[in-house]
Amino acid sequence: MGRAFERIHAFQQTNGITAAGPPRVVYTEWSPAGVHFTAAIPIAAAPPNVSTSPDVSIATIPETQALRFQHRGPYREIRTTYGRIEAWLRARGGIKAPSDWARYSPMWDEYMSDPATTPESELLTRIYLTLP
Repeated sequence: MGRAFERIHAFQQTNGITAAGPPRVVYTEWSPAGVHFTAAIPIAAAPPNVSTSPDVSIATIPETQALRFQHRGPYREIRTTYGRIEAWLRARGGIKAPSDWARYSPMWDEYMSDPATTPESELLTRIYLTLP
């Protein structure tokens, strides 16, 4: 993920693009075989004459309603928070089998803290699950 955000940052600098919100990762596939994701940074509007790049693009994401959860602490411990989310959803009938996670896609994490300046124990990540 770090390399993906480095590419986006370089693209922003080259094209004079300012972020309009925190960086995020949108999970496009999550299975025992692996995780596929798109790294993203929201912008207010696409500037004219953007230099193209084979691995960075500008796209519009449609509005949606989502559940929002929070994880505080190191990124490596976020699976614990996802486990709590799953338990919460199971208690409410929102998940009965692992395949039920697909109904909450796309899911995304929004990184509210800068890991370069925030102690690991204080990192804040917002987790969004699209409502079916």
